[in-house]
Amino acid sequence: MTYSLLEFSEAHLLVRIERLVQRTRKGHIRPVAFRDELIELLYLFSYRYNPEYDYSCSVCIQLFISLKADIESCMGRDYSSLNSQDDVFIQSLMKQLQQDQGLLGQEEIRRQNNYHDNEKSLELYLNQLFTHYHKLLIVRVDLKYRQEFVHSVDIARFATDMKQLLRFIGKRRRCFKDLEGYVWVLEQGDQQGGYHCHLLLIYSASQHQVGWYYANQVEQVWKDITKQQGQAFNCHESDYIQRYIDEGTYALDVVCRSDCDKQKRVQAMANYLVKNRQHLRVKLPGMKTYDHGQFAVKSRRRVENTLYELFKDLSSDIPDDLLVLDGF
Repeated sequence: MTYSLLEFSEAHLLVRIERLVQRTRKGHIRPVAFRDELIELLYLFSYRYNPEYDYSCSVCIQLFISLKADIESCMGRDYSSLNSQDDVFIQSLMKQLQQDQGLLGQEEIRRQNNYHDNEKSLELYLNQLFTHYHKLLIVRVDLKYRQEFVHSVDIARFATDMKQLLRFIGKRRRCFKDLEGYVWVLEQGDQQGGYHCHLLLIYSASQHQVGWYYANQVEQVWKDITKQQGQAFNCHESDYIQRYIDEGTYALDVVCRSDCDKQKRVQAMANYLVKNRQHLRVKLPGMKTYDHGQFAVKSRRRVENTLYELFKDLSSDIPDDLLVLDGF
């Protein structure tokens, strides 16, 4: 039996594995269906699995990896031989995934604690910016990959592309030249979403007032970095802006220091982004999934040096010839 890797991106595969483990732990799947899906996912995951990656961000993935190792110790990688096993053996595999029922609850508690910590830090950061500047330009853009390339983008490729983007931000190149602040969050969707980044950019509105333009420019940078395999969702398109206005959630473009209501909407939007509803199931060792800028009044006019130091470790392994776009 063969399984096509073209049908599943790494991101989608990990989501499928997580859902299988969750259904098994809740008793929502029968042994035969479990066996069939397990065989398929074992074959697919054997091509994607990298022992050097960090899978600790998902208890379900860790349980699956442990089960995979136990199966291989008994029958090697001939996963189809599970078809010849009786129900008792298959149920024993299911029970292995059902052990330690409190693990998922503990994971959710940790995730909520991280969210609340990020929320507090982000609230302080945005308040500092709104206090320091008379008015700010808030820009939001979501970066992802074109659907026909999602299946080929693994976490290593995504991390490399993000490192280049962060280096552009850190060195204040192209559309990031006058940037005063930023927030970014990395997430993964399933079959349609793949790996993607939510990016919030903050400029001084005394110099810049057109959010759509900057979101569009970020998309061009992302397309260049990804060799035209990337795309973006510009949240400043007129129909979406009107929808935000109708819903009372409009938090983009120019925000004045005196407009407390709109500042609260900006904070709510930022909190929504860092809620991490589609958290990564795999990372590279030491890889961040969220960050925001650092505020220091004394260095506000030379903040690019501070940001370069912040991103230096993330981008140090990128050859200079990958930064040919810097001259644009």
